Amino acid sequence: MIRECGRQNSQEFRVGSPSIILMGIDVVILSRGREKELSLTLDRLSRTNLHVIVMHNGSNSLATDRFGTNINYVFCPGLNFGKRAAIATEYLRNDYCLISADDDGLVESELQNMEKFLERNPGVSSVGGVAIGAFPYGNSVAGTIAYREMNGYQSRATNTIERITNHLVLDNMKFPRTALYRLCRRELTCKILEALGASSKVGTPYIYEVTAEIVSAWYGNAVYISCPYWIRNWKNEMISKGDWNRQYGFDNWWNDLNRRTEKEEYLNFLSTFLSLDKSFLRALLTDCASAWGKVFKTPSKRELDRKWKFGRHTIQNLILKFMPGRAPTSIEKLITDEFPNLSNRSRAEIREVTHHMFLSRETH
Repeated sequence: MIRECGRQNSQEFRVGSPSIILMGIDVVILSRGREKELSLTLDRLSRTNLHVIVMHNGSNSLATDRFGTNINYVFCPGLNFGKRAAIATEYLRNDYCLISADDDGLVESELQNMEKFLERNPGVSSVGGVAIGAFPYGNSVAGTIAYREMNGYQSRATNTIERITNHLVLDNMKFPRTALYRLCRRELTCKILEALGASSKVGTPYIYEVTAEIVSAWYGNAVYISCPYWIRNWKNEMISKGDWNRQYGFDNWWNDLNRRTEKEEYLNFLSTFLSLDKSFLRALLTDCASAWGKVFKTPSKRELDRKWKFGRHTIQNLILKFMPGRAPTSIEKLITDEFPNLSNRSRAEIREVTHHMFLSRETH
C-alpha cells in the first residue's frame, strides 16, 4: 500500500542550558534482534538533536524509559525489513531523512553540514558523505575510509534514463552503490521506503539496496561531499538468517529460473511505481546483476572476508605488542590525515562516538 507522508516543521527543544534548534533530520533504524547493540546505539542517539524512528523486529521489546524523547520506538515482532520500512513512513516528520543500521555511529555535526548542503542546493535530492570503517584494536579504536570509491561521486545527468543507467551499472563500479545511507529529502525518503515495502516478498535481502538505488536515481541528483558522518561498525558480523540470506546475492536471485514469477511481479510493480518501461527495467536489472556478480564473484570470497576479520581480532594484541608499526591506523590519526580541515567539534564527536561504540563498558 502506498502511503502519503504529511509534513511537519522542525521543532525547538532544550538540551542542557542553551536552546538548540532541532535539526530537520529523521533517522530511521530498521532493527532486527540485536537488542544489546540497538540499546547501545539508542543511548548514544538520545544525546543528539536527531529525531530517531526505530522499527524493531525482535523477540523482546526494549525498555525505552531510559532513552530521550527524541527516540520514537516501535516494536514490530515478525515484520520483515520491507514491511517495517513501509510503516516507518507514518513517523517521518522532518525535511530530511537518513536510514541507519542499529549498530553504527552517526556524527551529528557532519550531518548538519550535509543538511546545510541540501538547503543550499535545491537541485540535489540526496547527499552522501564519507564513511569510516571502525573497529576496536587493543585499548583503542582503529579505522579506515570505507567505500572510498564513492568519495566525490556525483550523479547529475538531466535525462532520467541516463541517470539511472549510469548510476546502477557504470563500468568502473567497484562496489554496489547504497542510497539507503545517504541523507535524502523527505519526498525521496517516502518513495524509497514505500518501494522497499513493496519489495518485501523478494527472496534476496539485496533487493532493498538495488531498489533504493533505482528509486533514488529516478527521483533526482545525488552528490557526495567530504563529511565524515557515518561510523561503520566493522566489529560486528552482519545479520544473516534463513529469510535474510546474505549468501543469496542479487545476481543469484535474478538468474534463478525458479524465481520467474517473483521477478515479473517485482518488475510490474517497479514499472508502475516509477512510470518506466518494463523492458528498460528488465535490461537494467540484467546489467545490474552482472555487475553484482563481478563484485561478489563467489560466496567463498565472502567467507574469506569473514575469516580475515576473525583473524584480525585474534592477532591484534600480538601485533600491538611486537610490531606496533604494523598495527592499523588509529581513528585519531585517520581523521588528522584524511580531514585536516575538520572542525574541533567534529573531531571530538568522532572520538566520543567511536569510544562509546567499542570501548564503553556496555560493549564488553
